[in-house]
Amino acid sequence: MKFHLRTRASIPFLALMTLTLLIPSTSFSGETVQEALKEGKAEIDLRVRYEGVNETGFSEYAEALTARLRLGFRTGKYNGFSAFAELEDVSSLGREEFNSTANGNTQYPVVADPIGTELNQAYMDFTGIKNTTVRLGRQRITLDDHRFVGNVGWRQNEQTYDGLAVVSQLNEKWRLILAHVNNVNRIFGEYNPSPLRADINTNAQFVNLAYKASFAEIVGYAHFIELQEIPLAGASHKNFGLRIKGGKKVADKTKILFLGEFADQSAFRRGADTIDATFTHLMLGVESGILTVKLDLEILGSNNGLYGFATPLATLHAFNGWTDKFLNTPANGLRDLYGSAFVKAGKWKLGGVYHRFTSDYDNIDYGSELGILIVRPFGDGFTFLTKYADYKAEMFSTDTSKLWVSLQFKL
Repeated sequence: MKFHLRTRASIPFLALMTLTLLIPSTSFSGETVQEALKEGKAEIDLRVRYEGVNETGFSEYAEALTARLRLGFRTGKYNGFSAFAELEDVSSLGREEFNSTANGNTQYPVVADPIGTELNQAYMDFTGIKNTTVRLGRQRITLDDHRFVGNVGWRQNEQTYDGLAVVSQLNEKWRLILAHVNNVNRIFGEYNPSPLRADINTNAQFVNLAYKASFAEIVGYAHFIELQEIPLAGASHKNFGLRIKGGKKVADKTKILFLGEFADQSAFRRGADTIDATFTHLMLGVESGILTVKLDLEILGSNNGLYGFATPLATLHAFNGWTDKFLNTPANGLRDLYGSAFVKAGKWKLGGVYHRFTSDYDNIDYGSELGILIVRPFGDGFTFLTKYADYKAEMFSTDTSKLWVSLQFKL
């Protein structure tokens, strides 16, 4: 097999234009520009990954060997201002024997890593207000555990947001995050010819207020997500929720872990009348020495089989199974009861997760999934990961197994 790396001649031009836009002449001039650049720092993030997918209904087995390269530069500060720009390139190493959602290879199962180069992040920071960062531009936004708003960091092409975000540590116990987003840059690439939308024009506001108690973090949140394009406008919704996560030490090396979260979702602006559902997540666990064991119940509720609780901006791969069978919540909703056990032995992390899926409405048996993970950092900035997941279908979707092996380097 011959391997090749696709390059883009536009990278130097985009980098130059980005830095030019991010360093206004009114804020930097002469030696000030030089000092800001000298204090700056280059950032590199390279991840090479193999992903194999075997899915019932496809005669072909998908195999994707891809490389994701991010090159960024962060300037020094001037009067509280600084800037960051980052380019991202996703390349296929070898033949594209997978459906990237953009290459038209529909005879294979989906591996949603389309090739392409784009501006991943480009923003200005202002830190002139005490304990506060104001960020304007294309940026990564993640809230809490990414369940509602995340960057989909598992995929090679990251999800980022165009907008304004304010993070303020009000005092030792209180933190406030406010954000306004007018565009979501999704994982499907800038020039995806498929019906999948690479960008979503939106008018979204996020409010996240956290209180750090001695035993837990308590977070109240509100999301107002107006999707402005037809037919997406019909999915516009708002969430109001409360989340409590913490732990209590009961012995020298043993801690009881717990989480409780509830959210209510309803229609917003032009959202459909059927948008009416709730979300519940309960977790109880034990952390003792090198072993962590948890039992979780996550319920994405249903409106009488007409609508299932939706989280379109979440880092979805992190929830409801690694085979990604439930990226879109079924109209009958989803109950995900899962147990996990992980061991940290030196630099090694090993463990597994077992899911049992049923519907929230009508108690339909969807199926089950077993996932196994091995991770080890080594050297200076390297991380090795291998992961396997096997979904056994009952009354939802089809049997699917996936294998990943990746090597990542960050500087």
